[in-house]
Amino acid sequence: MAITIPYLIFNGEAKEAMDYYGYVFNMEQSWFEVYSEMPQYQNDPAVIGKVSHGRLALNGEDLLYFEDTLGEQTTTGTLVNLSFQFQDEETIQVAYQRMTENSTIHIPLGKAPWGATYAQLTDRFGVQWKLNYHPID
Repeated sequence: MAITIPYLIFNGEAKEAMDYYGYVFNMEQSWFEVYSEMPQYQNDPAVIGKVSHGRLALNGEDLLYFEDTLGEQTTTGTLVNLSFQFQDEETIQVAYQRMTENSTIHIPLGKAPWGATYAQLTDRFGVQWKLNYHPID
């Protein structure tokens, strides 16, 4: 059985995105490495500040991975949305408020037909999110 962890690829904004998502979702950086720390890239000025691998964790569990490309430009896609499941109402409210700045709101945070507190948005990096909190009865 494999655990799937979303791997977000950026054109040089991976560290900024890590800081942003860490703040939005109250996650901690569990791993961070830049290309210039790797022997094969130490003298390459094109990699300065670029992230080779980063991880964000919640409650000790890695949930998001990050990387900057080397040369090939990424294009924002619409075929993948990330769904973030919250443990309580307060946490989803805080994350939603933090994420709405410079984002496109598709469905504002509110009650969904299935009883959850729910929102859909595209953040400033072009990543599409589904935020969901469904209380357990």
